[in-house]
Amino acid sequence: MLLKVFYITFFSFVTMLFYCAYPPYMYDETTPERYETPTSSSRRNFNAYAQLSQKLYEEIRSYIGTPYKRGGTSHFGMDCSGLVITVYKNAYGMNLPHNSTALSDYGQKIPLRKGKFGDLIFFSDRLDKRVTHVGIYLYDTKFVHSSFSRGVIISDLATEKYYQQRYVGTRRITYF
Repeated sequence: MLLKVFYITFFSFVTMLFYCAYPPYMYDETTPERYETPTSSSRRNFNAYAQLSQKLYEEIRSYIGTPYKRGGTSHFGMDCSGLVITVYKNAYGMNLPHNSTALSDYGQKIPLRKGKFGDLIFFSDRLDKRVTHVGIYLYDTKFVHSSFSRGVIISDLATEKYYQQRYVGTRRITYF
C-alpha cells in the first residue's frame, strides 16, 4: 500500500514537471545568461517534443509493477529490453531490437550528466563490459527498468551501489 502511494505521488510529481518545468522561452546553451524568443518552428518542435514525452511517460507508467519474464513484452511480464522496445514502439512507433547489447549501438552516446527523459541507460555485469541490462532514464539519476527479482521498477543510480558499479553508458535515441 505504501509503495502504491509512493508511485502515485512520484508519477504525479513527474507529470507536474512536464507541464510546469519548461520556461516560455527556449534556452540558448551558448550564452547561459541569454534567453531568446522562440520562432514558430522551434515552438512547434517544442510542442511536438512535449507531446512525445507525455506519450512515453504514460507508457512507462502503465508498466510499473509488471513482473519480470524473460523475453516478455506485455503487462503479463517483460525483461529489460522488452520494456524498452515495448515503450518505444507504443509511444513512438519505433521498432528496436529485443536485445540490450544491440540496443547499445543505437542513437548517440552522451554523458550521464546530460541525460534527459527517455534516454537509454546501459549496464554490464561482465568483465568485458558487454552490455547485459538496459533501462530508460527518467530524471536526475533515476531510471526505470525490469529487474529480475522485482519486475518493472524505478531505481536510482546515485544511491544504488549495484548499478553504480555496473553502469557503462547512456545513449539518446532521436525520435524526430
